[in-house]
Amino acid sequence: MKLIKKTMILAAALFAIVSANAATVNYSPGDLIIGFTTNSGQGAGQVLMVSLGSATAFRDATTNNFSITTIGVDLEGTFGANWYDRTDLYWGAIGVYNSVPEGDTTNGDLDGTVYVSKARGIGGTAGTKNSTTWNTTNGDDDTALTRLGVMQSNFDTQTASDNNANVAVFDKNSASWDKWNPPVSDASKSFGAYSSTGVGIQQKFTTGSYDTILGNGIEGALDLYRNVYHGAAGYEGTLTINQNGDIGYVVTVPEPSTYALIGLGLGAVLFFRRRLQQA
Repeated sequence: MKLIKKTMILAAALFAIVSANAATVNYSPGDLIIGFTTNSGQGAGQVLMVSLGSATAFRDATTNNFSITTIGVDLEGTFGANWYDRTDLYWGAIGVYNSVPEGDTTNGDLDGTVYVSKARGIGGTAGTKNSTTWNTTNGDDDTALTRLGVMQSNFDTQTASDNNANVAVFDKNSASWDKWNPPVSDASKSFGAYSSTGVGIQQKFTTGSYDTILGNGIEGALDLYRNVYHGAAGYEGTLTINQNGDIGYVVTVPEPSTYALIGLGLGAVLFFRRRLQQA
């Protein structure tokens, strides 16, 4: 009898320890969320979501950062070692403070201001957009806010990854990322508002290296827009990801002094070339 009682006490203690360690993901209203999903192969039944912190921090950013957070271990564990070469894996970014269309102002934004991504084309100038600006209708904005609120509330209840407190990997459900971001090329709109070549706010990974920005090799790039409720969307910067799963953000172009030095160097080359030709 004593042995059974001790066993029960030990089991309860272990349960308490496990429960304490199984903390929910580190998420706050207004955070920018990145989601990864696929409909086939490894990870088809799961979704990976990561919070990057307050979206307004990206609005106010003035420097480039190629390693805001690292999620490579979770990406590999969920979608396989070569997740960045999978042509059936999609990623995108979105976030809003809350679903009240024209509520209070928080951190300089109306609560219904949506931060949303669009797949960036290869090349282009760092710190400038290489995608077409979002142009939504009033009805689209209303639909997106409602669905965003549901998805974010669901994300907030998920268990955090052991590798990163801002990451949650969980089974797909009726309110998870994939619900409003189906990874298929059809006419559907992300969150009922954002339509672009059938993938909405997402970008599909491709085989091989995707591009290089400011000398950094990347596997994907998303231009980030700030969509004021019932207003125009403005470009804020570009989210990047590399093979290590480092998520970065590029917001600045080379300093004018850099261009001046380039021009000065080119002028010197032309000057000495002309002198040699005259000699």
